[in-house]
Amino acid sequence: MALSKDEPGDVLSARLLALAEQQITLCVDTSQQSDSSQYNGQSEASTFLQLFDSVDVEHRLPLLEADTLVRYRSLLKMRWPLLSTWLEAASNLPLIQHADTAQDKPTLPPDISRLLGSTLHQHFDSACKALSCLIDGSPMDVKPHEQAAMTAFMRVCTERLPSTDRMDRQLSGAIISGLLTELSTLLNHPGESRTDRRITRRRLRAGISDLLDILDVLSLQSTEHVLLYSDDYLDNRREQRARRLLETACKNNSDCTQIRLALARLHARLGNIHRSLPLLQTMLLASPDNVQIRTELASMLLHNLEFGEAIDHFKQSLEQANADQTLQLHRKLELAVELNECEVSAALDDIVPTITLTDEERFSGACDPAKLSLAAKLYQLYGTLVIHNVYSTELIEQCHEEFLNRYRRYFTNRKHSSALQIGDRRFQVSLALSGAFNNPEFYANAFMMPLMKRLLGEQVIIGSTVCATSLPGSRDQHGHKDHRALFTDTPDDEPMALPPVAVTTMIPLVSVNEDNGTTLVKKGSHRLSKRASNRLDYQAPIVPAGSCYLMDLALTHKGQGNRTEQVRPIVNMVYHRSWFVDNKNFRNQPPLQIDSVEYRQIPAEHRHLFDWAIQPGAGVNTPR
Repeated sequence: MALSKDEPGDVLSARLLALAEQQITLCVDTSQQSDSSQYNGQSEASTFLQLFDSVDVEHRLPLLEADTLVRYRSLLKMRWPLLSTWLEAASNLPLIQHADTAQDKPTLPPDISRLLGSTLHQHFDSACKALSCLIDGSPMDVKPHEQAAMTAFMRVCTERLPSTDRMDRQLSGAIISGLLTELSTLLNHPGESRTDRRITRRRLRAGISDLLDILDVLSLQSTEHVLLYSDDYLDNRREQRARRLLETACKNNSDCTQIRLALARLHARLGNIHRSLPLLQTMLLASPDNVQIRTELASMLLHNLEFGEAIDHFKQSLEQANADQTLQLHRKLELAVELNECEVSAALDDIVPTITLTDEERFSGACDPAKLSLAAKLYQLYGTLVIHNVYSTELIEQCHEEFLNRYRRYFTNRKHSSALQIGDRRFQVSLALSGAFNNPEFYANAFMMPLMKRLLGEQVIIGSTVCATSLPGSRDQHGHKDHRALFTDTPDDEPMALPPVAVTTMIPLVSVNEDNGTTLVKKGSHRLSKRASNRLDYQAPIVPAGSCYLMDLALTHKGQGNRTEQVRPIVNMVYHRSWFVDNKNFRNQPPLQIDSVEYRQIPAEHRHLFDWAIQPGAGVNTPR
């Protein structure tokens, strides 16, 4: 009986009803002659999971990448207990098979499951839609011909199959069983040719996605399952699946505080803070005495750098909180007050924007995301930033000692062909990345790298590492920019508002002050022409050993003279975007010095910072 999805609904429904009765009658009659009608859904599910766990490398890798396979396996194992409870109900029903029987695709053994399944599945886009239609009655995305198929199917099943008050649950389990059988067949018979395997891979991915969709639908009946599975999706880097699950759960149960809080956190994690805040504010209006909601809102405001409102909400939370909650709230309030003061003081004329890490943050290598966000904001706004307590003083002392021993021959007021004169009694040498300097804490610091990725993108590289040294008795430099702003032809062209391209990280190997000569900066000058920058005042960053300060390449600055008897070395490490090339400052010396032995000592996760330097034509000292 040929069917057309374009037929009027009542005609299609009648034709489907006739086909359903014919197929199910045949299925029931067959089941009376064979034990195969007693389908064990759990057994089929176990078989599928075992196949998924044990597919040999020869078959597995052409079908799914190893990391994809591991992720799918993790997702399915977490959800297997829920799936098993639904498969259990299908044990007394024939298998409903979701399979495409086209001649050019793998086929299943002829069994009664196909006789029953052909009535239903050929009219649905997916097994999940069939199950949703069965459970929800008439979901919004079900097409008329699909609804007609389900109506006809249910009527005939009710009339022809043994009566039970769990018919919906039994048929749902049977739908899932059919999908598992199709997936098992794909794993067992991936095909011989490359084309067959490509088709199988596509069908396998679609089938597993369909199965996860089904599990999401089933999880909506339990808040515990929704929260558990959304967290599991996040652990497996499936943020969009977690978002869809939580959004659907919120629509179905708009009063569940935990699900709505989880959705607000997820929006923030995905960078959609503009969606998190209204959701939390609406929740707080409905439950103004809920400390958890108010605290979550305060934390979101803190991360969005709205310090004033965050402080107000943290204070109100403290008034409502119990003893167990107050310690954490006090810490959050103190952080909000600290960062608010940093932002306010940064705007003062004579102050250099400053962020300070605690010892705990430096030791653990982690700080509150709000502090990182404020650091990025202040740098982008002013073109300069002091970061206190970012390096251990022990590391800086080791680097200082090594610098003195390695470069002592330059500490006379003579010209050296391997050093660049950058002013009176000042020189700059390319710093060999070896010894104490070849340390991840130095070039891939736990605070600096996330900040550089925030400013310059995930593909950030280290373009140069030099040491600018001021000898005793040196005089002040003249004001200058290390590099003109991009897309300007003359120094007096006004720069365009662009994201940062390169960041100079200045790491003093001794504490710098106005006696041994700090670097005077004009904050905000990176966004001004040379003429406009001249009208700004200088600020003097005071930077102890273990701290650093950042400068945009286009920031106007000048080094002060060294009025002490000690050499004042400052390492200039420039992070920049991978496509940028500094064609101004390294015409006579290499921007990096790193040999093959030292390169191999760099941890694999950090080598991308220096990979460019070992390419042909890089112009870097890389002895082999």
